[in-house]
Amino acid sequence: MGQETIKLSFIEIPILLKFKIPISGPVSPYVFAGPNFVIISSANDLTEPKGQTSIETDLKDYTSSFNFALDFGAGAGFKVAPLTVIMLDIRYSFGLSNAFNDKGKQSFGFTSVKTTAFQIVAGVLFGL
Repeated sequence: MGQETIKLSFIEIPILLKFKIPISGPVSPYVFAGPNFVIISSANDLTEPKGQTSIETDLKDYTSSFNFALDFGAGAGFKVAPLTVIMLDIRYSFGLSNAFNDKGKQSFGFTSVKTTAFQIVAGVLFGL
């Protein structure tokens, strides 16, 4: 026995529709949703058998180069100065397309492998 880990690295391009909840004060809550286009840049399988040398295999030929997901979440902006806002949001990304291509599904015996992600995003917005 041992452990096997599949690691995917990807670039996400979310296009989100944001609705700000109208309240007065220094806090501006919002909700958002929209499509997320995902480009897979690398895929690796790390096999670590007990008492043996680890083996890393490139799986890029077995994965789709492009995936599609839906993102949704909520957050808030906190005004800390006249032109400065600290924002914090929580989002969930639900994959709709297969991460493995037909060759990968046949090789590994999977019928469907879809990505999901839970993200916490923080940032600072500076006005001009």
